[in-house]
Amino acid sequence: MTPEERTAEIGTRRRPVREDGKDVQHKIWIRDGWTYRPVYEVPIECLILNVDNKRFTSEKEMVEHALGRPLDPTNNANDELSIISILCDSSVDVDHEEGVASGSPSKDYLALRDDFADRGQAEPLWIRPDGTVRNGNRRLAMLKRRRQEGADVNYVEAIIMPLHDVDEPELFRMEQREQLAENFKKRYQDVNALLALKDAADLEGIDWDDPDSIAAVSARLKHQAGRDDAGYASKQLYAIKALQAYLNYINAPERYSLAHKKVEVFREVGLCMSHFVDEPSEQFTLLQAAFAFVQAGRGFKDIRQLRNLFINDRALFDRMHTSISAAEDQSGWDADTADSEVDYPELTDATSPDPDDDEDSAEDEDAEGVVGPSRYPRQEVGAVIETSLDRHRASSLDVHRQLEQALVRLDAVDLIALGSLSAEYRDSAREAVSAIRDLAEAALAVLADE
Repeated sequence: MTPEERTAEIGTRRRPVREDGKDVQHKIWIRDGWTYRPVYEVPIECLILNVDNKRFTSEKEMVEHALGRPLDPTNNANDELSIISILCDSSVDVDHEEGVASGSPSKDYLALRDDFADRGQAEPLWIRPDGTVRNGNRRLAMLKRRRQEGADVNYVEAIIMPLHDVDEPELFRMEQREQLAENFKKRYQDVNALLALKDAADLEGIDWDDPDSIAAVSARLKHQAGRDDAGYASKQLYAIKALQAYLNYINAPERYSLAHKKVEVFREVGLCMSHFVDEPSEQFTLLQAAFAFVQAGRGFKDIRQLRNLFINDRALFDRMHTSISAAEDQSGWDADTADSEVDYPELTDATSPDPDDDEDSAEDEDAEGVVGPSRYPRQEVGAVIETSLDRHRASSLDVHRQLEQALVRLDAVDLIALGSLSAEYRDSAREAVSAIRDLAEAALAVLADE
């Protein structure tokens, strides 16, 4: 059906929901106050899943990449099945021969299905007159699947919102109020929640280059970010700013799926940005190093250590930064001219079920960073980072622990492998052993003085 046909069909077949002989009115917040809107039963086959729903932006991007085309559930039955799978399944994969995505029912889908079977529909959907669902896509996807399985489900309760009554900006704000706080509580690691907040901030007229504007919008959006805390909202906005800056840096603008389930990395990069908003040159230097960490696949705890290193041991940071640049130059890497050869995340891995979705579990996991350009010297830069962070961690230990760790690591050196090193590595190994000897002799001299 065309949008005009769906509008006509819904207008003809809708029927008011009645209780105790009266038409049901649902209380809803529109603009600046509560109001009541009539609730109708509308035919499910006339309703269309909203392909622009912010709750599954990154998953849709990955499925579209795998299919090689945009999803169009309005005109393609397989695409509707793919959207249903994105909303209802975990471990989603694409059947290229059939041109459709499918997966295994997620625990959220099963809980929603069982709750609907037990209690019926608790809240009406929000729809446009042409049947496009604006709030309730997951519930509609569940019902469409149940119909495909043979369930006798033909109508669903909905509030119809004409454009002249609720324009697009206001409807978006209403959706955000309903959905964003829940997303941040239940999907702490989900980039889609950040993207929804980004749209809310853009609607508020945010200037992403102005720290004062970010602070002001944070105060207005604090509830939509899931907490009554403007500082927490600011952290999310700087994560968005950091993600956008990184994607532009690697020549992959708006490839948001690269951050799927890994947004804590960008919260830490965002903190690197926010801590030095009044010192642009310092911010630039730290951000360069942070982007190297991300491209090398380091997790958010390492980026947290990077910030600590930058603040508390600038000499070590500078040596590390110089060594990273040298490793990049030696490999021929140049961010300004590099190709944007960045692999998409593996779809089945990105949509696999999480053991837990709350903030505490995110803190316990040091997920690898976002996939970077395939030609980036990840191994070489990673070795520089690991050595520097190890040195930084060791500096906080007391001297007994430092000596114990040094002894354990030296004891682990394979002398046979050392003797078989090729000529290109023997000189650097000889320099390292000589430095160890000099340090040992100096330490013995200090002890002998007593």
